[in-house]
Amino acid sequence: MKHQNTFVTIVGIAAWVHSTWSFSTVIGGEVPLIASWVDIPRWLYWILPGAAAAAAVDVGLISLAAQFRLGKGARPKLVTFAVLSFISYLGQALFSLSHGGQYIPSTGLSSASVAIASVVWELLIWLLPAALPVTLILWAWSDMTPTKHEPDAPNNPEPLIISQPETVELQLAAVEQAQIPAEITLTCEYCQKSYSKPTLENAQRALSMHQNRHCTAIPRQRSYADVVTAGK
Repeated sequence: MKHQNTFVTIVGIAAWVHSTWSFSTVIGGEVPLIASWVDIPRWLYWILPGAAAAAAVDVGLISLAAQFRLGKGARPKLVTFAVLSFISYLGQALFSLSHGGQYIPSTGLSSASVAIASVVWELLIWLLPAALPVTLILWAWSDMTPTKHEPDAPNNPEPLIISQPETVELQLAAVEQAQIPAEITLTCEYCQKSYSKPTLENAQRALSMHQNRHCTAIPRQRSYADVVTAGK
């Protein structure tokens, strides 16, 4: 991991140096001459915007390349990576076209070899600037971790209902109330009068008092007081 970070850092620095010059030249014109310390602010004003733009491109490229190695590259990121790579190439190409020296063939080459070497030299001026962006691309895909596809979520998931504490208490109270048995009803077998009480004991007591004192359908033996009262 350490040597990989060193590699990426070196590639980024190499690309940043050339891209800084290209951005600064396109934005601010020719390089200001520094004849004395008075010209330093003008030179900083010329180079800082280009340095910031080049750093943004390089940091974006390195960041996306690292994400691709971890298997986190989506299609929009691929488009961004391609655009940043092309911008980096343009920065390197402009520097190469501005600083490329004249090819001087060896005296031992034939005229045909000199012609071929001249063509190769011309091609390298255009192709060599792509070395740094292509290097980052190959580094990103050289040891890429496969992307793990997670299962898709259901289109219509069931809503999760979370009850509030008050609602839970009311629901528990309703359950307890439903578990309470109904009032016990006992019916007099003589007059069919019913007594409903919350407990069996209370219902039996009420029915017994009714049958002993108030039920007129039960045959009873008449006492002497009742007979006397009836004779009068």
